[in-house]
Amino acid sequence: MGIQYPFYALMGLFLIAVVLMYFFRKRYDMKVVSSNLLWNQAMNEWQSSPWFHKLQRNLLLFLQLLILTLLIFSLMKPYLTSFSGTTGHTVILMDTSTSMKAMEGGVTQFDLAKKGAERVIKEAGGPVTILGVGKNITTVISEEENKRTSLKALNELDMSNDHEDMQKAIRMALALAGAGDVHLFSDAVTKSMFKDLRTDATITAHKMIENPVNISIRSFGIKENGGKMDGVVTISNQGGEDRKGTLIIHGGSNEVHQEAVTIPSGEDVTIPLSGFPLEETYSAEIRVDDDFHDDNIMTALNMSSSPVIYAMGDINPFIIKGFQALGMDVNTVEEASILDDNGILIASSQDAEQTGLPALVVPDEAEEGRKIGGTVSSKTDHPLLRYADVEKIFVEKAMDHEISGLSSIAEQDGVPLLQAGEIKGRKMVLMNFQVKDSDFPLYPGFPIFLYNVYHYLGDNQQVIGNFLPGERRTLQTEGTWDLYSMNQDYIGEWEMGTTFTAPIEPGIYQAVRGQDMKYFSVSIDDREKMIGKGESFTMSGKGVEGKSAPSSVTSWFLALAVLFLFIEWEVYRRGNLRS
Repeated sequence: MGIQYPFYALMGLFLIAVVLMYFFRKRYDMKVVSSNLLWNQAMNEWQSSPWFHKLQRNLLLFLQLLILTLLIFSLMKPYLTSFSGTTGHTVILMDTSTSMKAMEGGVTQFDLAKKGAERVIKEAGGPVTILGVGKNITTVISEEENKRTSLKALNELDMSNDHEDMQKAIRMALALAGAGDVHLFSDAVTKSMFKDLRTDATITAHKMIENPVNISIRSFGIKENGGKMDGVVTISNQGGEDRKGTLIIHGGSNEVHQEAVTIPSGEDVTIPLSGFPLEETYSAEIRVDDDFHDDNIMTALNMSSSPVIYAMGDINPFIIKGFQALGMDVNTVEEASILDDNGILIASSQDAEQTGLPALVVPDEAEEGRKIGGTVSSKTDHPLLRYADVEKIFVEKAMDHEISGLSSIAEQDGVPLLQAGEIKGRKMVLMNFQVKDSDFPLYPGFPIFLYNVYHYLGDNQQVIGNFLPGERRTLQTEGTWDLYSMNQDYIGEWEMGTTFTAPIEPGIYQAVRGQDMKYFSVSIDDREKMIGKGESFTMSGKGVEGKSAPSSVTSWFLALAVLFLFIEWEVYRRGNLRS
């Protein structure tokens, strides 16, 4: 037998306090009697009796001391050491990824996993730790001994809809469990994950659905072609037999294509599409009878509206190569007449005046600036300078140009190095120094600055981009945007300067600011479209056998305390009746 919290024994001082209360209580009442002959005889008998006979009249005192003693022992949490297979610590890993939405009999894998975890918690012989496993690992509850609390925390656990990092979670669980038990509820756990791991724990993997049927849209892409949209859809069959279904394509809110398809067992089918009307958003849906529905729909955005970068005149190659390193095509042009209306211009101030495009204005390569000194000061909260850290750069020369209507966001020696703003509805960014006269390209902030410039000047496009569920990304925009689903359900708010967090449910969404509207899509991770690859198994670690597990006996002490409390109440009641 052992005691978990021995310092609670100090509460035994309360026992002394109870005894002192009996010593100082009122011992007699004043009575007027006709004779004291009988009292003298009673006192003689009392004084001649052994001392323990006297204490028999203080039954309430003993009961109160006993109840207090039992309560103190309960606080000390005594336990019995029993021989068992584990140390008693149970660690439960709950897969919260998208594929756990696969269903059997109308119940999702995630709900089946919760039911299995409930049984594990009820049978646990010691503390329980629950970890939610998605892209990030969440500690739902840690080393909790109260089973009711553990069950409540398990019931409140929600899905994350991302892809699980199971290998990292397994290593963390084995470190926490020691020689205890690890239970994994997932469709993605295989024995091969443990081949290089050494542990003393007993590992049990629970797979909820043995042979799920899954038809998924693996890919869906579209591209503008001569005023129409062409596309391609790839459909995969992970089941054990051929499946027939219906492929439906929506452009915006309208159905633009429908056809019957047959997907052979274990194969992918690629279907070309063409002749769709131009829309901002598209979705492909395969209607088929299978166990997992979230991968039956995939969305795509018309990215052809993304601005093209044009370089006009003699532009420093560092700037052009910087944009190219970010994966953007830079088209060199000689005349403004051939520019597309949907584009971003890199040019000198004289060339930029010939167009109405948003522009990054840079000095002409032949232009010489004047020497400046001092350090760079900047508005670090401006979207153009976020993470760019321009205050560390050195600029030897700068121009005296300054465009009226633009605000200065970086200065040195009183000279505006960088200006930004909007003139007559056109956004502009002024770089008032030659790249060759600074060490800016040597800093990691240079490509970040160019990335910010691209999104700042191209903010008029109607497409934000594609995201994974719950993905966090830094986007450059101005103002506060309200986020809605395509059904006009309010999702939340996105404010300039804050990290954009995508919703966790797949689909197409809108960002609205006044009269401006942008679209973005959320699609599940491609890795979550492969379900049923996990296994159910049990593995025993080297040091599992012969371990001792503590068995708490606190509840027995509490039960005895309650029992004696009722006995004390009955003794007190009868004593009052006699009096």
